[in-house]
Formats: sequence, structure tokens, C-alpha cells
Amino acid sequence: MITSGEVSKYNIKVQIQDEHGTEYFWLSDVTLKGDAFTGKIDNDPEIVKNVKIGDERTVPKAGIADWMYMKNRKMYGNYTLRVLLKKMDKDEAAKYRAILAPE
Repeated sequence: MITSGEVSKYNIKVQIQDEHGTEYFWLSDVTLKGDAFTGKIDNDPEIVKNVKIGDERTVPKAGIADWMYMKNRKMYGNYTLRVLLKKMDKDEAAKYRAILAPE
């Protein structure tokens, strides 16, 4: 069982391309082996057609665009979200700011 002080979720964000375009995906259930991370696609595609939620992907460390983890009910990392806060609806942004850990 995970206690409140332990990391409860760790994800990495990666870029995936196909003939339809480029899209970024969060990978969950992440493991590291050598210089590569393996995880499962954790969001539905909107542009690319070569992946679906739950698909497993392996990417080199250099292929990571962002990272995040949850600890003590706070979100660490997720720098792409931090940039998007400025463009979000005020109430939605406040909800995320409440769980984001300080940088």
C-alpha cells in the first residue's frame, strides 16, 4: 500500500509522429532499462493514428519531453501544464495550481 509520503504515480511525456502529424503522450507504468524508458500510452490520440491508449512504447532518455509524479497529493514536474495554466479558464487553472508543487 502506498502511504501519503511515497510517490504514487510517475509519468513521462514523449513525442510520437506518423503521417498525420505529431502529438505528445503521457506514458504511465514507466520502467527504466539501460538508457530507455518503457511505458503505456495514457491518453487518447487526437492527431496520430499509429497508437492507442494502453499501447506500450519504449523511448530513449533523450526522447522525454516532460515528466511528472505525485507525492503527498502534490504534482511535481509537469512543466507543459505549468505553461498552459496561463491560457486556461480561471477556475480550471486554480484547480491545477492547488495540486502543483512549487518549482
